[in-house]
Amino acid sequence: MKKIILYILIVAQISFVSAQSLVVSGDTIVSGDSNVLIEHYLDVKNISNNNLDIICVKTVLVLPLNYPTFTGPNFCFAEYCYSYDDDTSEVSTLNAGQQFAHSNVDPEAHTGYYNAQGLNGIAKVKYCFYDVNNPT
Repeated sequence: MKKIILYILIVAQISFVSAQSLVVSGDTIVSGDSNVLIEHYLDVKNISNNNLDIICVKTVLVLPLNYPTFTGPNFCFAEYCYSYDDDTSEVSTLNAGQQFAHSNVDPEAHTGYYNAQGLNGIAKVKYCFYDVNNPT
């Protein structure tokens, strides 16, 4: 019987000020076989009238007990992939009204990867997308 691991993705909170300029959508709970690489996707849309310089910041909140220290969740964003020990992406420009979306086979879309290393348990990862010129 396949071991199932619950992988919870906590999408970062974006400040709810009246001038909110980004919308992040996608699955917040992902589960799968603990012996297979788990993938998840987030779409990021600029709903402002301005071009934005966006970065993605990854924060690992919880990993299963006895999870190896030589690995961890990794991600790709804006055509670049980052290893488990990278927590911040390069800056990418998101034009007014533009969306980085996995459903459009967009190479700039966000993809998160998690290898459970055969361990059952819960992993929690937070991704925060924000405009570097307006981090609030």
